[in-house]
Amino acid sequence: MADFIENPKSPEAASVFDLTEEKQVLMNALLTLPKQERLVLTLYYFEDMLLKEIGKVMSISESRVSQIHGKALLSLRARMRRAMYSPPPVVRDN
Repeated sequence: MADFIENPKSPEAASVFDLTEEKQVLMNALLTLPKQERLVLTLYYFEDMLLKEIGKVMSISESRVSQIHGKALLSLRARMRRAMYSPPPVVRDN
């Protein structure tokens, strides 16, 4: 971070911005997932819960949690790819 302050055009500064942008894209993509998928990913990755524990909390089987987890990851990756690689919106002056 000190490198960024000293030289905002340094490679380290660019990586700080890239990481921040990736986190924002991740959070936005996570928020667009269906509630059940979002809950599974949140409990698993942010609360460090096991699939078995998540199943108990959600009153579903561990194998169902695993299915939801897998589906959610696929959806999340696709949404992030679209967000990261889609062209920026065109801004027009009126």
